[in-house]
Formats: sequence, C-alpha cells, structure tokens
Amino acid sequence: MPPAVTPRRRGPYAKTAGVRQKIVDAATLAFAESGFHGTTMAAVARRAGISHTGLLHHFATKEELLVAVLRGQDQRSHDYLEAHRAIDPEANPLDMLSGMLAIAVEECTTAIAGASAVLLGEAVSPDHPAHSHFAERYKTARRFYTRVYTALAQRDALRTRLSPETLADITTAFLDGLRTRHLFAPADIDIAAVVHDFVDSLILTPAAAATRPPH
Repeated sequence: MPPAVTPRRRGPYAKTAGVRQKIVDAATLAFAESGFHGTTMAAVARRAGISHTGLLHHFATKEELLVAVLRGQDQRSHDYLEAHRAIDPEANPLDMLSGMLAIAVEECTTAIAGASAVLLGEAVSPDHPAHSHFAERYKTARRFYTRVYTALAQRDALRTRLSPETLADITTAFLDGLRTRHLFAPADIDIAAVVHDFVDSLILTPAAAATRPPH
C-alpha cells in the first residue's frame, strides 16, 4: 500500500502574496468607484475582508497602495515597452506596433480599465500621487511609437506624410479615446476591429513594412 501523501502547505510567502493581491484587487475596485481621494484605507480593508491594522501591515500608506494598483494595471505594457527600448534593424516594425496595440486593446477592455480612467482623470493635477506615474507612462509610450513609426517611414511603408512624432501623439490619444468610449458603451464598439482599421489606414502594406530595407 503506497504511503499517504501529505498535502503541501502554503508557505508564509505565498500566503502574504495572496493577501497583498486581495488588498490590491479591493483597492482597484474602490478607486474605480470613488477615486483616490474619495477612498479610505478603512474602506479598502473592509472590502478586502481584513482589519485596518492588517492592511497597514502590508501597505503603510494609501500612496503605497496606489503604486501597487498602478503597477498591476499596466504591467504587461510596461514590460513590453521596456523590452523594446531600441529598434532591432532586422525586426519588422509593424510586428512591434501590432504587439503593443494588442496589449493596449486588452488593457482597454479589462475589469480594471475603469479604475485606470478614474485615476488618470484625477492625476492631471501635478500634486496627485499618480501624476508622475502617468506622465512617465505617456513619455515612454510616445518614445516607443515614435521609434516604430520612424522605422516604418524609413521603409516607405506609411500612407501618411505626418511626422513619426505626430503619429505617436495621435496613437496615444486614439487609445485613450477608445478606452473611454468602451467604458461608456462596451457593447457598441469592437475595439480590436477599430484598432485594426486604424493601423490599416496608416500602413501602406504589411509586406512593405516587412521587406523594404530602411534607408
């Protein structure tokens, strides 16, 4: 008879990580409903099902909790942008653009998109604790799109004579608008299809982006 298998117990780290994620999820919902300034730590604790003291053990301040929420919201896009800080001359810039836009579409349609929109609206104020986070995110995204559109222009793969910098600004504004539109009427818009049409209006042909050497 084989020996009985004893179930593995979760270590303290796994338990701590689980509690922290539960708190972050609760804070995300609270920020989406009430914004940063309208949310209290006590309200987050109640939503997470833990004591106020227990919450403070994991996140000492509301600002610290906000940072965790923001990191969770755009982690995939952050990682993608970090991995593509430079353009590989052998890479297909259209593939790079499509990869980033696919992540953006997912972020527009996730359950936490509402929290991001609320926090973004509040963070316009320079003294908001999330102001620098969003400002840096826009700068990083703009640099990425500028590099990609520059690479496409060098391959004569763009339909437009607009500068790469202008196209980068249009793209970030376009994605922000799509997210807002989806939040108001998610059933009325196919974001993936709209993004596909947007790219198609800018890029001459996929083959041109892939095969024409830069000049």
